Amino acid sequence: MHRLFDQPVGDMVTGNPAIAAVFRKFAIDFYCRGRSSLREACAAASADPETVLSEILAVPGNDGDPGHNFAGWPPDQLVDHIYSKHHKYVESKVPEITGLLNQVCQAHGEDHPELYAIRTLFTETGGALVVHMKKEEFMIFPKIKGMLKHAGSAAPARPIRTLIETMMQDHADEGERFREIARLSNHYAPPENAGPVYHLACRLLSEFEQDLHQHIHLENNILFPKAIALEETMAGR
Repeated sequence: MHRLFDQPVGDMVTGNPAIAAVFRKFAIDFYCRGRSSLREACAAASADPETVLSEILAVPGNDGDPGHNFAGWPPDQLVDHIYSKHHKYVESKVPEITGLLNQVCQAHGEDHPELYAIRTLFTETGGALVVHMKKEEFMIFPKIKGMLKHAGSAAPARPIRTLIETMMQDHADEGERFREIARLSNHYAPPENAGPVYHLACRLLSEFEQDLHQHIHLENNILFPKAIALEETMAGR
């Protein structure tokens, strides 16, 4: 049995971000369920573990760019990256994709009623993410930076672990909602009679999902564990 079968999938993507493409191909959840071993994750996705392993082993190693070694970044640098890269992306893309879905529903909704469900789900995702990101920006992120600034002091009265558990549940909810969007859209493959707007909407939905997965991965599997470890150090545990 190959040693990688027992490795957490989140750690695998942290070590080599290119592996995320393999996991997406087989619908393996490395972002919300990153602590699952490769064996467990394959079973949950009904994917053949030997096939997945062979594709992972064929992935080239990291490109050597230390700027993408997120595991080595300090928490405050990760916070700034997540905000500027992922929060700003969501803020800009939600209205753009919503507008495209409105057009696609108007032009193709009669023949493809699943488009209305996709639009509803994406609207729910957009609204939930805006609220979620504000919680991070006004509660989680300042708390992490505050702990770094006062390292060596007593841990804050309200454990950050409690806040993080709420954020991770939000992540799980959005991950599930986007799985349903992917299913309804035939994994972002437009029908034969689709026009340019339909194609663009599918492409942007796919890109949004990939960004969401990376966003959740950086928080669940790298930033949040660092924050919890920092708090435990301050508490003397």
